[in-house]
Amino acid sequence: MGTRRKGQVLLLMVLGMGVGGLALGALLTFTDVHLRLVRKAQDQTFAYQAAAAAVEAVIADLRTGTDALAGGYTPPQVTLNGLTPTVTVAAPSVTTPPVMAYRYLDPGASAGLLSLAGGATWQVTLNGVEPRSLLAVSWTFTPSSGSWRVRLLDSQGQQVASRSGSGSPGWLTVEATEGTTYTLEFRNQGSGAQASQSFSSNGGRDSTWAYMRLKGQEYLVTAAVSGLTVRAYLRQLPGPGATSPPLLQAVVVESWVVQR
Repeated sequence: MGTRRKGQVLLLMVLGMGVGGLALGALLTFTDVHLRLVRKAQDQTFAYQAAAAAVEAVIADLRTGTDALAGGYTPPQVTLNGLTPTVTVAAPSVTTPPVMAYRYLDPGASAGLLSLAGGATWQVTLNGVEPRSLLAVSWTFTPSSGSWRVRLLDSQGQQVASRSGSGSPGWLTVEATEGTTYTLEFRNQGSGAQASQSFSSNGGRDSTWAYMRLKGQEYLVTAAVSGLTVRAYLRQLPGPGATSPPLLQAVVVESWVVQR
């Protein structure tokens, strides 16, 4: 009887060790798979961060007025998380481009309009204005009693609309013609300098802005690294060469697609 019991105990021990071994093997397999998934997710996160940073570096260039489609432009090289994405910049070739929206833009409050000398003018080139769309301008300055003129010229330099007066703000509202390229001109008609109030992206009577539907210049920026690609459809407003010296441009991200 004692021998039989010992045999039963031994059998149970063997069975227990077998079941435990199977459970341990399953646990180790699960742990290995889990660690590989975590590692893969971490690698993809690092790759996305690097690719996104590379696109943001191009956006930073566009904000300064750089023409990223001009010959000789080289996208900034960005290395993040030990990864250096390959970046390309091209003109978009899409059948249905993103719809242009009305936006408030800085016409030069951070540049030539910051302080405009007496008798001086400041011009901004507008590329890709939607035909027959509304264009409105508000120029708020000090001293508020100054004289001003705001004009819109077509691509041939012919006057489309003009308004002048005394007292801040100077303003102009006009409907664009069939053309798409215009020049917005500001003139200080007084003898003393006029300092513009800052730009507001929300408009308002106490700020300086231009409100329009503008295409500007469009870009397709692609950053690829470690099997991950970020494609950004960007709109630079008002576009390269708009002013001299350049003003700070708005860059609108129309789409941001991640492919793995």
